[in-house]
Amino acid sequence: DLLDRGLYAQAIEKYNLGLQDEPQNANAIQYRGWAYSKAGNLDAARADLLRAANLHAEVNRYLDAVACAGHLIEFSPTDPEGFTRRAKYYIQMREYDKAIKDCETAVKLDKKSASLQLALAEACFTAGDYKRAAKEYDKGRKLSDNPADVYVRVLISLARGGEDDQVRKKYKDFANVASPELQKKLRDNPEWLRVLQIVDPKMRSEG
Repeated sequence: DLLDRGLYAQAIEKYNLGLQDEPQNANAIQYRGWAYSKAGNLDAARADLLRAANLHAEVNRYLDAVACAGHLIEFSPTDPEGFTRRAKYYIQMREYDKAIKDCETAVKLDKKSASLQLALAEACFTAGDYKRAAKEYDKGRKLSDNPADVYVRVLISLARGGEDDQVRKKYKDFANVASPELQKKLRDNPEWLRVLQIVDPKMRSEG
């Protein structure tokens, strides 16, 4: 009632009292976060909304988690985290188009972030758009400190998308930068065996 009446300081005080007895009450934390944002305490609001989103997601209440991320976006529209958070929950809901759109927005906000670029690639992969996923992973590879690891995702995406010629071409680049340890580790990955079969049928048995 206090929140609805715009009495944000008083509302926060009451939420604090209630949360002493129920510290994991996601709804109360979410609404307190909203009250903090209205009161101008954006750091406290952000902390509450992130915590509430996590609590909602833990029990598969993804619509509520999406709402928390939406609040983050409302008062901090230039911060990519709200968009990446919401994208993650959209993926759980199989709302892939919305997830990809949020990831695209996050990348536009920080074009030099490897993690944001790779999140976009992963959203495309999860949605089944393997050709685009390969392209987005390749962009992320150029930003990443671990390009060989990202090459793996590029090649798996290309294999999933039926781009055999590109698999063979990109594999040569991968082999030039991948450590023996990484290549050995990949031997137990069935997706990677598919890549090797495309590159050279003999490699599947030889590793």
